[in-house]
Amino acid sequence: MQLEMGKSAREVAAELQLSFRTVENHRLRLLRKLNLNNSTQLIQRVTALKLLRACGVMD
Repeated sequence: MQLEMGKSAREVAAELQLSFRTVENHRLRLLRKLNLNNSTQLIQRVTALKLLRACGVMD
């Protein structure tokens, strides 16, 4: 996840050749679906899920 690496939504949008609104809408939908309040929580959740998958807990 590029936001996890410290990139802004505008940087991600430019790199992926998408509009800023598209990237921002996807981020907001993830926050809503995962019942999170901010990007910090989103990054923590993504990091935790990656760790769980790496340990074979979530396959």
